[in-house]
Amino acid sequence: MENLLPDLNVPDEWKPDLLKACYLHDIGYSPKLNQYDFHPLDGAIFVREKGFSKSVVAAVLFHSCAYETAKETRPDLLPIYEEKNTDLDEQDRTFIDLVTYCDLHTSPTGQRITFEKRVQDVIERYGKHHTVSRMMLANQKNYKETIFRVNQWLK
Repeated sequence: MENLLPDLNVPDEWKPDLLKACYLHDIGYSPKLNQYDFHPLDGAIFVREKGFSKSVVAAVLFHSCAYETAKETRPDLLPIYEEKNTDLDEQDRTFIDLVTYCDLHTSPTGQRITFEKRVQDVIERYGKHHTVSRMMLANQKNYKETIFRVNQWLK
């Protein structure tokens, strides 16, 4: 996100929160935050409790096709996602897209990579049949649409 911000055509007042959202998007992996065994939701609960903006919470909750993953793998969480989805506004959706874009273009060690290399990395790390890999492969169309939208916001 730090590299994108200078070329990103969004309001300047959003930029500090975009950085926060990127830094916090995977915080739900912390065992201390595990309530639902679903890191986007666990992270969003923490972020909301700490008083971050609605758009930061939305980005953590919905990043990288979390809603689609919940539909497929966690029907018990679907009511939460359906309720929160109806509350999303344009700013929230932009934050979700931008955090997802960064997630799709960043390696586990923080290096910038292509979307294709990110998919390959996930499959290599988790195995082709793991839920994370299956959802990554199943959502490639959604990810490519997100990448297209973000590319339109870059100067």
